[in-house]
Amino acid sequence: MIKYTGQGQELLNKSISNYARMGIDIEILELDEENRKATVLIEQKRLINGYILSNKQLYKRVKEVFEPTKLKTNNIIKVFYLDLSIVTASWVQDKMKEHDIKQNDIIAQIGIDKATASLYINGKRPLSRTIKSALYYYFLVYEINRDLRGEK
Repeated sequence: MIKYTGQGQELLNKSISNYARMGIDIEILELDEENRKATVLIEQKRLINGYILSNKQLYKRVKEVFEPTKLKTNNIIKVFYLDLSIVTASWVQDKMKEHDIKQNDIIAQIGIDKATASLYINGKRPLSRTIKSALYYYFLVYEINRDLRGEK
């Protein structure tokens, strides 16, 4: 990582650290201080409170972060990428226990028929990418709603 040492350095470093705590990494890849230009990578690596940012939202954050430096930025933006390998039958079972969710809740709320849901949840049929994604976001929404309701 390249360190910027010019105007606005302290504010830049503080902003970058704050975003890192929120799951958004900002890194200067190239720096041309003479021409006041920087190539910047911004990547949302983790979801904090379930908040997913778009390209446009990440671009806006880079612009705000680098504004005090007066550097023009060429941005490389990477939106959140869901690693579906974490979603397994075991993961689903753990989430169901954690949130006291029954199979019938999942069937009704994401629209999988009973027989197919049973095969997926019990690991007798491999989870497709679509089902993994649906289940990941189902539990994410459940967790966000639970947190908003103040439940533990």
